[in-house]
Amino acid sequence: MAEQNDDFDRTNGPAIAELFDDTPRGRERRALLRRLEQVEKLFDRNFKLFGIRFGWDAILGLVPVAGDTVAAGVAGWIFWKAQKLGVPTPLKAKMAGNIAFDYIFGAIPLVGTIVDVAYKANTRNVRLLKEHLLEEEERESRTHM
Repeated sequence: MAEQNDDFDRTNGPAIAELFDDTPRGRERRALLRRLEQVEKLFDRNFKLFGIRFGWDAILGLVPVAGDTVAAGVAGWIFWKAQKLGVPTPLKAKMAGNIAFDYIFGAIPLVGTIVDVAYKANTRNVRLLKEHLLEEEERESRTHM
């Protein structure tokens, strides 16, 4: 069985570029997703040590309260961008739940660092957003056929 790249899912690769056409809306969505992916990678998967991926979220989590609060602010920015795109309420609730879980359990000394490394709320939320946008684009392309 081939090893699966932890960076791959249906929302990565050519699917994004192919689905978002060259209209202003499509270009804007592609650019926004690239920015969100950069921030997500920086905070959740930027470093690799002994085969374990982690980002600045885990490092900031070592600073009690302040570090987790800064990391939650970044997660909140991703949430805000998703909200500006008009994601439905159930998706916003799921994203907010990911942020809350990461913040609450991430604030526990020592255990919080493990949660920050393992849970990756930003990665989860960006993937949820990308999946939603892909489904939205697919629905719209079917109705325009």
